[in-house]
Amino acid sequence: MSASSAFTRALIHAVHGGTVQAAAGLHDGAAWPVDAVRLHDWRPAHWPGAALQSWRVSVGSPAWVAWTVQVLHPPGPGPAAALVSGDACWLPPPVEVMSAFIEAGVALAWFNRTELAADGDDGTREGPVFDRFPQARFGALSVWAWGLQRTVDVLSRLDGIDARRIGVVGHSRGGKAALLAGATDARIWLTAANNSGTAGASSSLRLGRGSETPLALAQRFPHWLARDALASLAAGQAWPADQDVLLASIAPRGLLLTQSIDDRWANPVGLRHVAALARRAWPVPQRQTSFRVAWRRGPHALQVEDWAALLAMAESLPPMA
Repeated sequence: MSASSAFTRALIHAVHGGTVQAAAGLHDGAAWPVDAVRLHDWRPAHWPGAALQSWRVSVGSPAWVAWTVQVLHPPGPGPAAALVSGDACWLPPPVEVMSAFIEAGVALAWFNRTELAADGDDGTREGPVFDRFPQARFGALSVWAWGLQRTVDVLSRLDGIDARRIGVVGHSRGGKAALLAGATDARIWLTAANNSGTAGASSSLRLGRGSETPLALAQRFPHWLARDALASLAAGQAWPADQDVLLASIAPRGLLLTQSIDDRWANPVGLRHVAALARRAWPVPQRQTSFRVAWRRGPHALQVEDWAALLAMAESLPPMA
């Protein structure tokens, strides 16, 4: 194991309590028994040639967890690049974003990550994946990252999707999960995180004014993190490395960080610091093409402007070998 991968694993262990993959005793890249049943296939008249499919994805035999994935296919035979978000617990992507993806010939998929692990205000670890591994240390961010990876399993098998060009995207807590998914799955072609903040793309050590600290995150959302993260942070134990080592583990694959400079809670100062360090992991010719940071003004939200930056990168990023 290289020194960089050792630091990454130590960070994932401390922050996230490890991965679902590790809790199941599976090595990186080992396959899960994933099944998908198509529930519906709609051909919208306002998007000629496009198709919106609903799939019920399940894991296990018999299945012990299942969730619904919507896949918007662009016109044409493909194969098309595809991007998947687990943030449908809030809202699906805006219609204008869907239209832009269709016009660009890029597929877009989304699902509700809280079908895998709940996200209640009381910090309780609930959901079918926690039920499956009741003694595990991992938190909800690890579960949601695992859900993105299993959805990649399904997308890679669908007609019209290019398995060499499947990416993950998320906002805020969804962005934290997307980064963890991309860092721990070498099949993921493009990882995109928007305003992901602490335990995401921002530093836990260099904190701008008004930014969220690791302890504040653990106090408010203990179920997101390792089971013992709150206790260790409250005892004054810092995480063993900063987030640049997590981002660097994605190299040389695609990484896009979108961030509002006005979103102090998500620590834009810390993101700038981490991005400068992580960029060194990419080969010099790829530092401008495969690793991008897109800044804007405005709220803590995944804006149309952020989607546009993601689509532009997806159109220009070469497929994986």
